[in-house]
Amino acid sequence: MRRMRSRGWLAASLGVLASLGGCKCGDQPVAGGADAAPSSSASSSSAPVGTLPLSLPFAASRGPDGDVYVAGLVASRNVIGVARFDKKGTMSWSADALTDVAWTPDAEVRVLAAEAGLTVSWRGTRSNALVRLLVAIDKSGKIIGDPQPIGVGACATDDAVVWPESRDGGASDIMRRPFAWTPAVSIGSVTRDLDPLLACGSHRVFVLEEGDEDVGLSVMPADKDVKGPAPLIAASPNDGDDEREHDEFTVGDGLGVVRATTRGKLMLREATPNLSGWRSFSKPLAEDDDVVAVDGDATWAYVVITRDAIDRCDAGGTATDIRLVRAKRGAGKEAKDEDLLLANEPCGLDVGAFWTGSIGARFVVAWTELAPRVGGAPPIGGFAYRIVGEPDVKHVAQPADGMSFAGCDDVACYAVALARTDTDAMAPGVARVVSFP
Repeated sequence: MRRMRSRGWLAASLGVLASLGGCKCGDQPVAGGADAAPSSSASSSSAPVGTLPLSLPFAASRGPDGDVYVAGLVASRNVIGVARFDKKGTMSWSADALTDVAWTPDAEVRVLAAEAGLTVSWRGTRSNALVRLLVAIDKSGKIIGDPQPIGVGACATDDAVVWPESRDGGASDIMRRPFAWTPAVSIGSVTRDLDPLLACGSHRVFVLEEGDEDVGLSVMPADKDVKGPAPLIAASPNDGDDEREHDEFTVGDGLGVVRATTRGKLMLREATPNLSGWRSFSKPLAEDDDVVAVDGDATWAYVVITRDAIDRCDAGGTATDIRLVRAKRGAGKEAKDEDLLLANEPCGLDVGAFWTGSIGARFVVAWTELAPRVGGAPPIGGFAYRIVGEPDVKHVAQPADGMSFAGCDDVACYAVALARTDTDAMAPGVARVVSFP
């Protein structure tokens, strides 16, 4: 299950970069991972030996074998470090994916794990130049080949990483590099958008190109029953109900698109790969509703919605109500959708990034809970989650300067916290794997 919610890199795989006001970098040499000797000049603010000393940004991804891979900036050595952890959080190896990098406010790290190993992507500076690079690493931590320049918006199928690469003449090639680490090849091209959005299924790649008034859809590798680009989202009718946003998700080799309009209409369309018609949800969005996540499983399409709940707090206070709307996939226009209240978060507690996933057949919605910044405490107090069909919200206390969702398997979901080793907010932290439920 994969989800694309916006231009750029997959939000569910990035660390939650809370408002820190700068780099959590540290200014002391730090101990390396299991494969690196500790520095003789490491101070009390250094990460413990046998851990990966991380700064923001960082990201995590669960591999098919159940281990969790974490990559992030090791600011004290100006490298992107990567490590493999088992489900209990024990690190088996660490390595340097890239050297000579530097923190910038918009830097991003991404990890994509697969059966053969993983890829680590870095968007930021390297050797004083702005770069987007992909590094292939096998399951034992060995770097495969040289870093590969890539375009914005990479995603991964079950067997390859895919990205757009712009070329002269206003077109983009869609490049595919198998996880067997053979060279990248073009699987097709698009001509309307130099920055197309990719959504990867198990084997298909859905390419969305935004025009001035519409969004086109191509499917690659091209199926015999797909006849070139199709109009996924056409221009809004001349009735003032313009598009507010649209969000995409994939399940298997199908694409789902959720569209919201300025008048609150919420609609679902699917491509399997042929396009279905639009289907409207029964309950419209309120003006202050925010769509914070979309996803799906074999049966349902899910939309997670938040709303400020000022009316149930004292003057000046605020809270957040979290709802889940779901609709049967593949159903006709007359099928009923369901509207579920997931949580009434308490007054004075802010919520951060949202994650979704499936533990077997159980669908899970999780979100970070932001802590009051008292005495320099970490901005994240922990996270909460609700399993659809179960009665209660669960809360996990885990103070952190960042949080990344690594994914789920048939037993549990996994998050990785950037935890502190002491009270110094600017010292490097350590990756801590947290499984739930």
